[in-house]
Amino acid sequence: MGKTIAEKIISEHCGKEVQAGDFVVAKIDICLVHDGTGPLSIRQLQKINLEKAQNPEKTVLFMGHAVPSPRKELSNDHITLREFARKTGAYLSDIGNGICHQVIVESLEKILD
Repeated sequence: MGKTIAEKIISEHCGKEVQAGDFVVAKIDICLVHDGTGPLSIRQLQKINLEKAQNPEKTVLFMGHAVPSPRKELSNDHITLREFARKTGAYLSDIGNGICHQVIVESLEKILD
């Protein structure tokens, strides 16, 4: 049976043939988080003293799901994303730039330039 598109892409990115269920280490094209789950990820990194972006030029933090912020907790999450971008050099896609799911496919080249 042939490979799925995901198996083909992941095989290409880790330099060996893989199939569903395999555990791999693969090179990624881009890492993104948004204002819904990004702050959770950042707080977990902070807990283990690993607050850094391995590849900041390919790490994008989006603020587009909870804008304008309807609650102070979400405003604080936006501050968390801004501070992480400032500390690590990761790219911040600010309020008004759009929702990550759409922007990433339409404007990936612009984001990474």
